[in-house]
Amino acid sequence: MDGSRPLTFATRSYSQSSFTVSNTQDASLSFSFNGTAVEIFGAKRGNHGDYQITIDNVTSTSSGRADPSVFKTSLFSISNLAQGIHTVTLTNKPTDNNHNFVDIDFVSQDDDKLMVKTYQDTDPSFSYTPPNVWTTNPDQIGLFNAGSGQ
Repeated sequence: MDGSRPLTFATRSYSQSSFTVSNTQDASLSFSFNGTAVEIFGAKRGNHGDYQITIDNVTSTSSGRADPSVFKTSLFSISNLAQGIHTVTLTNKPTDNNHNFVDIDFVSQDDDKLMVKTYQDTDPSFSYTPPNVWTTNPDQIGLFNAGSGQ
């Protein structure tokens, strides 16, 4: 999560005994995934507040408040998305100082399909530094993909 130093704690109530927490307004967790479904898990507790979920530029608000506390619970779930790359952002939106926490335990996604994209060594997304230690004519270049290499 982005924010003022989110903390990671160890406890048995969470998956693999750890979670990430923030009490900072607008602290956020963002990630992209390839698939048709995603679910974010965390805890709902008495000192938790509201949070926003944005997926593919559509935003909804939910409450993380519960008493008694519940752990390893779904904070957000969506399925039946079009197969492809989706971006999810969870943003802490507390309504007061007594209910300002949000925590994330783990994320689950389904239906990944392997997407293979090959980039040649000459693609501009690569940066070779320092340039004088790289050659465009390495040994056995004919065995390289497309006959080129660095």
